[in-house]
Amino acid sequence: MLQIVEADVNENCRTLRHGSQVFHNALRAVLKGESRFHVRNDVGQDYDLVYFHNNDAAEKS
Repeated sequence: MLQIVEADVNENCRTLRHGSQVFHNALRAVLKGESRFHVRNDVGQDYDLVYFHNNDAAEKS
């Protein structure tokens, strides 16, 4: 699952552009082992996407 979080410029990760394919592009990179992404948003605020396993979220509940 990808979660939208506040942008953290101290994190070193891939930068994606906000758009209709941003989640698809991030998930392709997740398959290669990446888990955090900066997203540049030309029409709004920049943000980060963080990948975590769905089961990890269920265990916290």
